[in-house]
Amino acid sequence: MGGGWTPYVGAGIGWVQEIDIDMTPSNTGAERGYSTGSKSAFQFIGGIEYELTPQWRLTADARWLRVGSVRLDNEVGNPGGSASPLKYNPISVQVGIRYSF
Repeated sequence: MGGGWTPYVGAGIGWVQEIDIDMTPSNTGAERGYSTGSKSAFQFIGGIEYELTPQWRLTADARWLRVGSVRLDNEVGNPGGSASPLKYNPISVQVGIRYSF
């Protein structure tokens, strides 16, 4: 792009070790936890970096993790039941600084 700016994109496949959610209903005050084991996933990344010096760069990107539909079963100590089907596809925004050597 010129002027020290460099856009980038990325994609990958991976493995999510555990997905869980903890909730505290306002009427009982007792926390309830639901979780599931491992699941495959893929991720898309789009970002930009700015060269401060030849070694230092500022970075910013957005990442979309796609796991899809999951069933979260109740954890030990919960009343019965499950949370299902839930879509687990979080988006994160990251800002960083990088040093190259």
